[in-house]
Amino acid sequence: MDDYGILSLVPALLTIAVAFYSKNVLLALVSGIISGSLILASFNPLHAMQIAIENQVLKEVVNGTQIQVVLVIFIIGGFVKLLEVSGGAGAFARKASLIVTSRSKAQVVVWFSGLGIFFTDSGNSLIIGPLYRSVFDEFKICREKLAYILDTTSSPISILIPFISWGAYIMSLIEKSYAEIGLSEESFTVLIKVIPYQFYAFLALATVPIVVFMKKDYGPMKVAQARYLAKIAADNAAPIKKMSAGKPYRGKSRRGKTSRPRIRNH
Repeated sequence: MDDYGILSLVPALLTIAVAFYSKNVLLALVSGIISGSLILASFNPLHAMQIAIENQVLKEVVNGTQIQVVLVIFIIGGFVKLLEVSGGAGAFARKASLIVTSRSKAQVVVWFSGLGIFFTDSGNSLIIGPLYRSVFDEFKICREKLAYILDTTSSPISILIPFISWGAYIMSLIEKSYAEIGLSEESFTVLIKVIPYQFYAFLALATVPIVVFMKKDYGPMKVAQARYLAKIAADNAAPIKKMSAGKPYRGKSRRGKTSRPRIRNH
């Protein structure tokens, strides 16, 4: 069966639906793999399991590029965990608080850090995110704002640097496409020529400081910031609510009745 028709959309739609519902990316990806394998195997579960393991999981594992990405993520993740356990992240936050004295500066510093760490888009988020979480908490800026700044700098800056893994991947695509249509221009030269036309990357990078210095949030970001401030206020007020607001203590007597404090005249 070569033409699966509308069934070919099921794995992608199921993956997106599970990701939104469960907020679990791994579960969503596994659901997409299983559903796609079942369709390829004509809904035979044993054959679908074989297809999923041999043709999808193992095929991607032996791919050199995929292994490189996995190893880089593991190394960076281990380094970040080491920073957290050793107290390095906390020390960095304390030092940064001496330089960063306002909400705008905190966000701009994250933006500049994202521009500086450009060797991989995933490494950008893995390294900068844990380092600046405490800084954003200090200035009462929601985590969604931190995620927005990181995501808006990671991929755009990576696509503009020709000598990292993203550049090598794009050059391989250019070389393959040019070979199919009979062109022989160097892929690196083509990549350099198209950089000025990366409008999305330039606009995305420029949007962050504009949003920061306007000092206004819009749409879902405004809702997220308000929710974060409300949570902080609720956490700070929680111990006060547990106290009896100025009311005298009324204990229980042996008969079960409420006893009042007695005043004796001497």
